[in-house]
Amino acid sequence: MKIFFTAIFTVSLLLVSAQGWKPAMEGLYPLQDEVSPGGFRLKFKSNGPLGRDWIYGNYLDEDSVQRCVGFRKNGRWVSLPFSGYHGNESSNLEMWGDTLYIFGDFQNIVLDNDTNLLQNTSILKYYMDSLWSSNWPIVSPRDVSINGDTMLIWGSSFYDPPKIIYHHFMTIDNGITWTNPYSILHPTDTSVGFGFGAISHLKILDNGDILTLNNSSPSGDIFRGISRWDGNQWHSYGVGIRGNNRVEDFEFYNGDLIISGSFDLQSSPLNPGNGIARWDGNQWQQLSTGILEGNVVDLFVHDTLLYAHLILGNNAFHQFGDVKIANLAAWDGQKWCGTNLSYPLGLSPHSVGFANDTLYGVFRYNSIVNGDLVTYLNYFDGDYVNGPNAICSSYSGISIEEEKGLGISIYPSPAFEEITISFHHQVEGVTSYQIFNMDGRILQKGKIEGYKINVSNLSSGLYILGFNGLGFRKFYKY
Repeated sequence: MKIFFTAIFTVSLLLVSAQGWKPAMEGLYPLQDEVSPGGFRLKFKSNGPLGRDWIYGNYLDEDSVQRCVGFRKNGRWVSLPFSGYHGNESSNLEMWGDTLYIFGDFQNIVLDNDTNLLQNTSILKYYMDSLWSSNWPIVSPRDVSINGDTMLIWGSSFYDPPKIIYHHFMTIDNGITWTNPYSILHPTDTSVGFGFGAISHLKILDNGDILTLNNSSPSGDIFRGISRWDGNQWHSYGVGIRGNNRVEDFEFYNGDLIISGSFDLQSSPLNPGNGIARWDGNQWQQLSTGILEGNVVDLFVHDTLLYAHLILGNNAFHQFGDVKIANLAAWDGQKWCGTNLSYPLGLSPHSVGFANDTLYGVFRYNSIVNGDLVTYLNYFDGDYVNGPNAICSSYSGISIEEEKGLGISIYPSPAFEEITISFHHQVEGVTSYQIFNMDGRILQKGKIEGYKINVSNLSSGLYILGFNGLGFRKFYKY
């Protein structure tokens, strides 16, 4: 039996004049590489190192010179002055001290107006218009997290025989020595190193803990999806990701951990939700009714909004809450909003991000979207979230801030025969509850006795749980 509790929605829909993507190729060559796997590829780092809005990956500048890193300035993309092998690609960039570190795979690198080749490397260092290769024996870095004097890298390996460290490696002394950050092997590791899977994302938290994606644990293992290392032992979040599903990204929004990916409740009611979920300190909670019909590959926060970006699935039917928005929508704590555009199959934005508070999108190929020519790199002409063509999901019934303010947890999630209510602080006057169906009809009500509610008589379905004087609360029942 599957019973799901959530909040009530009403529909809001606006359809006015067209807004859409417009070319933003200033400083870039009009024809980019469509031959490499996936076509033209760039990523964004908004308000990144040196206070700039960056693009990184592999592209051709306006003179058809191969570049890896650039930034937005005075209405143009300005590339850092180095070039090299056409297959070079930057995977990340971060400031450490006063130096810009550029991660990726680099061969035949040369500074502009210089003929001296730099040593092939996986890490370039850039300072005051000077560029040099790192001699760290690191192979194919994909993600990096820096906290104070500590740098943690996710890559193929630290390869300096006889010392070889796979996947995760850390330094606390400016790269003089590198170590495995974990003194205990991950509980479900079965590989030569750490079997975290192909998606590379980790973060050193403010307290020194390490948060990492982990998609290689077997389905049903509590560590699958995302795990945390506290310096002494590993911790799971809930019961893990079930079925053939993955966590693709994580982000922090209003102080809460948010995960996204391909997981859904149809695959297993034990999954955190549909495509996206929030950890409330005890269990996973959906944002609205989640996101359906695609793989949520990217989360990022801009201003006061959490953006969720999807690929795969049918672009016309990405379901954010109770509305359909293609590819990208923003969560404000209560509802999803975005502009619904008609993309040719497979030609929605491959990556999105902001520069100078303007939304940009990278397309793998030139195409036509809503009758407009869309080039490789474009800006959104208008307000994507609040503009005249934006649509929003219904009010979710309770915002994250309000829900946290209730100070209430309900577990287990999913529940079976009964649910247990836990008050995080003293709450006056909470003595009764009501359970509604999605039509708003009361199916069950009563007094809260012993902090438990019996729900064994409910049929499978989606329900709403309300408390007198405290509004609604969301959870799942199996």
